[in-house]
Amino acid sequence: MADATTAKPAKPSAYAPRNALNAGQLKADIARRSRERGDSDEARAWLVNHFFRHLVSNFEPATPIDSLAAARAILAPALLPEWLERGWQSRESAHAAPLVWIDPACPQLLALETRLLEFLNSRKGTALEGKLARVNCPQALALWAKEHAEMAEKIERGWRQSNPAALAPVLTTANGAFVELLPQSPLLRPEMAFERYVMRHCLGQFADRKALTGGYGGSYADAIESGKMRVFSFRSGENNHQPHITMSVHVGENGSLRVDQVKGKQNRPPVERYVDDLIACLNHLDANADVASQADEIPDDCVIIGVVRIPEGWRRIEDVTDARLQTALVVRHPSLFSRLTQPSPLLEWLIAARAPELFTQHPPQSPALRYALEGGKGEAGRFQTESVPWRGMTAEAAEYHAAHLKANKIKRRRRKKPPLGWSNWLMLVGLFMFGRSLGLPTWALLCCVGCFFFKRAVCPPEGVFSERRAFALALALPKVDAMRQTGFFEPDTPCLDDKTVALFRPAFLHYMECHSTASDDEVRAHLANTLESTWFRADLHNLQAADDPRAALAFASVRMAFFTRNALLMGWIDADAAWRTLLLNAQRAQDCFTGWGDFARAYLQGRAQWVSAFRADPLGSFKEADLYRLLGEDLWKRAPWFGLAAFQPKLIAKR
Repeated sequence: MADATTAKPAKPSAYAPRNALNAGQLKADIARRSRERGDSDEARAWLVNHFFRHLVSNFEPATPIDSLAAARAILAPALLPEWLERGWQSRESAHAAPLVWIDPACPQLLALETRLLEFLNSRKGTALEGKLARVNCPQALALWAKEHAEMAEKIERGWRQSNPAALAPVLTTANGAFVELLPQSPLLRPEMAFERYVMRHCLGQFADRKALTGGYGGSYADAIESGKMRVFSFRSGENNHQPHITMSVHVGENGSLRVDQVKGKQNRPPVERYVDDLIACLNHLDANADVASQADEIPDDCVIIGVVRIPEGWRRIEDVTDARLQTALVVRHPSLFSRLTQPSPLLEWLIAARAPELFTQHPPQSPALRYALEGGKGEAGRFQTESVPWRGMTAEAAEYHAAHLKANKIKRRRRKKPPLGWSNWLMLVGLFMFGRSLGLPTWALLCCVGCFFFKRAVCPPEGVFSERRAFALALALPKVDAMRQTGFFEPDTPCLDDKTVALFRPAFLHYMECHSTASDDEVRAHLANTLESTWFRADLHNLQAADDPRAALAFASVRMAFFTRNALLMGWIDADAAWRTLLLNAQRAQDCFTGWGDFARAYLQGRAQWVSAFRADPLGSFKEADLYRLLGEDLWKRAPWFGLAAFQPKLIAKR
């Protein structure tokens, strides 16, 4: 036995000690995708082993899980692993491995899998064939990077001439022609080598450059020859000898086509000059495919150049005329947002929830969103709305708001008061005659009557919120009605009773992503730091692919109004912070919907899609019958949708 002082230290593992909350789903998805692609048994076994272990141990981005509440906030109770609650006590140890959740549909994850699959397939005909199990994931990634660096540095000395016999014409466009590399041609591999030489990518990078076998080129050639892949080249010049775009398309078992990669020279995006030619080819392929592919399949290479797929075909995102479809595409692929010159207010609010960093260079057009992105920073300034101070509001920001309202011609309507009624008229006539009998001047009597009408038209009755505040609270009506909550719409309600607090507290803590044992002081501190800077992201920052973003925003607006008012009644936030959030939330709704009916129907759809995806919404249900009943009730009638603007800073004093 070796002496302890001379024993060699243990070799560190390539995989860090970490656990994944959704490890089972990650492994199942890897295996499913591998089967659907038709990977070799060796490649599938490697992915399920090494790639899975790399995801669990090393992959970033990953969401850390530091509490049971955090786990429940990500996964529905039915999806939580059985061991989680049972084994959480043992996790209190300082030596416990970290626990994370990894998005199984994360673009970085799928891109990494594609890179590794390319590496695995390229081992055919090399010394590593049949020995892949000995290579761990970090080693494979290092080899991939090294080989691609070498390919970038080396230029083949020999030149392979393009041969038209290896090509089939597909489509002629304004700037050239698309041709397909013929899978059964004996000149396929030489043509691939030519394409690689000119374009400087790995399509025709063979391990044996003389025999044109092995390496990345061999992997692609095998897929083309077996009918699993089609490769197209966009070329110009005499005999189509000058490539500009290389496009690979996966062929499904049923004949459907899925675009995998669209590359310009040196793996860069195609240049703008040829984007329209590419769109024409993509639509041509769709029209001639045996089976149409799913309209939502858009490769990252196309997203980068602003090309998307809709049911009618491929388009530039700027040319998608259906506002809802454009919104759904941009929300799913936020990088497209920078291509829009006049995004809708709805889209701006959604992007703020999904990718607020996109506004760093291009501020939003919505004044309320501009203020919200600042998070209510700074001291209470000279601007307020109905005694609610706007912190950090500058004169320039207020002027921008006023100019925005004028430029967009947003018409506001004051709600109509109900008629006086005969009793009120008789009372006024009686008082007028009584005043005349006392010898009071007519002008004084008319002034009194005028004051009566002015107060009735402008000042809300005692015990009722102003029109603007009533509108902000009215957004929460579906939840208030479902919970049969009293006092929500009355300004003299001091606080919630103990029974209501006990009912709401667990749901609100979950909503805020707070620990279930958090104290009131901890909740106040948490909300003071996060509410005004992140309220517009709640329920929207992690939308699922099938979600209608507009419906999701209506659902989020109702929940935010309901939560903020009740958080104020529970003493968790101060009145100014609460009303700033409520008014901004109301302005968001005014920006994005056309009226109470439009908003309520969107909320109904939003709640349905929320619960159908196993996401929790324990505080009250909402059905179509409730929608029409509430639309006919007094509260929504007394709060006109385009009455007063919810966000309307007014100068109160000059310094």
